[in-house]
Amino acid sequence: MEILPNKAAVGPALLPLLVILVSALVSGAQGFIPSACITNATRPGINGMCCPRHPTNFQVCGGPGRGRCVQVAPCVENIPEVFLIDDRVAFPSRFFNYTCECEPNFWGPACEECNFNRKGPDCQEERMCTRRNVMTLSREEQKQFQRIFYLSYFEKSGYHIVVEDDPAFVDPIDEIQMVEAHVHYLMNCIHKFSSRSTVFNNDNNNQMCSQFGILDFSHGSCAFVPWHRYLTLLWERFFAKIAKKEYGHDDWCMPYWNWIDQADCDVCHDDLACASGEADQYGVRLSRNCPFYNFREYCTEPTETNSQWGECFTCHSSTQFGYLTRQKRQECPLPRQWEVERIMQLTEFTTPNDRDDQQGGGCASFAAAVEGSCKYRTGDDFPATHNLVHVCFDGSMCCGSTANSDILFPLHHCTVDWLVAIWQRTHGSGPQLIPNSGCRPGHHRECYLTGIMPLKRVGELMGTTETYGYNYDSYEVRPTRT
Repeated sequence: MEILPNKAAVGPALLPLLVILVSALVSGAQGFIPSACITNATRPGINGMCCPRHPTNFQVCGGPGRGRCVQVAPCVENIPEVFLIDDRVAFPSRFFNYTCECEPNFWGPACEECNFNRKGPDCQEERMCTRRNVMTLSREEQKQFQRIFYLSYFEKSGYHIVVEDDPAFVDPIDEIQMVEAHVHYLMNCIHKFSSRSTVFNNDNNNQMCSQFGILDFSHGSCAFVPWHRYLTLLWERFFAKIAKKEYGHDDWCMPYWNWIDQADCDVCHDDLACASGEADQYGVRLSRNCPFYNFREYCTEPTETNSQWGECFTCHSSTQFGYLTRQKRQECPLPRQWEVERIMQLTEFTTPNDRDDQQGGGCASFAAAVEGSCKYRTGDDFPATHNLVHVCFDGSMCCGSTANSDILFPLHHCTVDWLVAIWQRTHGSGPQLIPNSGCRPGHHRECYLTGIMPLKRVGELMGTTETYGYNYDSYEVRPTRT
């Protein structure tokens, strides 16, 4: 992914390619995994169908009034022939040709849950929760968030992932091997699957990778904002279920971390995102008082000795996973208020080839600027905004393969979405913000967001936040005042 540099070798890597199969574990019915999804996912491209039955009424896709089984219609793009082997091209057709299409009030692989903006037994009630600045939460609320993140390492997600543990099994996969994923594992694998380079299924992976390892379906182009918005919504949904089970919360909402004008990391203490601890062979580990101290990364990059992978590797390409590591780079200040205010003045959401022509320094579009594909500061080599926050931390947070392992990731991406929401209040919202031409593969308006099911198209995630059942506690671009 172009936003983040590859992590300097600290142990091997792993990264499974994600195919999501639904289990009614999502809605509480233990052990319900639609056999049609499993069977057809092991025979990709052959009438692949993922239209499971609702866990309580047992009708396909919930039946009339909830959903129906429809043929998927991937976007049409001109893709160079060398990339056509990539399992993510025209997602999800490599795995499924039919999925459930839910009525507006419903969501889920079998339309078994309420949509993000609905609640109630029949999903007839409006839902609206407020995402709050995490530093304005009480210490008890911060500890609850920390525990929710901790429990996500053990909470079943109701999804399976496809294991990519050898170049012989990827791009294109012939023999799919699936494994059940807990919530945190799933979030890591989705992110890596969407952003990894094509893994060429031959003995020349390294050579092909150096020339053609350029695809990224969630960064570096038009879909960065909507892709991460949908990932955050999915993450929030999983966390809300844990919060309900653990604390009885009915409308739990993901907090955000306002890093504007911070020289250090105010959330990095042991009652919230954890402080840094001692260094070992893996890097600077988290504090021994941190609940995640012994947690592993799930997509650690391969070691240099595993030369068959090169730069194009998957989440499962490692035989050894690293531990969570993090250290704030002191010479790297987090985004300044003037930088954020400057990007808010950009009136265009996207402009053609904005990320490919940065000779002038600043970006011409908000989407490129908020991702950080350009530089505003003089005298240093740091990127901007979203990318800057990642590179200001050595360790897991630095890189696309491992960043999701760190609790900072959901906090940070909720902040990016907060900035998007502020921009939309001034400049507008809607699918028309994403063009149907001029973007990189998989980033156009009518493309499905790669690697995430239930399916949503890129343009569908460009509404106002209220469209998805949440708002923010503030819409002012200013540092946190405590």
